[in-house]
Amino acid sequence: MNIASCIDAVDLNKDGISKRLLAHLYLSSTIEGAASQLGVGVTALKKRCRQLGIKRWPHRQLRSMLNMIKGLKAMLAHGDDDKCIEDAIRQIEHHVDCIVQDPSYEIPKNVFRLRQAQFKDKHNAKR
Repeated sequence: MNIASCIDAVDLNKDGISKRLLAHLYLSSTIEGAASQLGVGVTALKKRCRQLGIKRWPHRQLRSMLNMIKGLKAMLAHGDDDKCIEDAIRQIEHHVDCIVQDPSYEIPKNVFRLRQAQFKDKHNAKR
């Protein structure tokens, strides 16, 4: 995907990189990949992110939450408690949207604990 073709006048400002443009890159790219697609260095991109109020690049957090959704959907396929899992999926999807809109958004403790538990289960299954 060529990001240059997606840039419009709203996305360009005096520094060339807007928060809206970066939001398109959170899910698909690491900060290194986004810098490469934008044709800037990683340090310059990090500096621009800080100017826009983005303290950390949210790609890893978003990928983790999307993997969590994928795991919950797999549990649905096995016939586990449908209503509870569907509610959790909706809640996590809402938090993903919040992170895309505001990368400094902090996920609630219950979602954070669910993510930790799922990671621990996955790790223990590898043993």
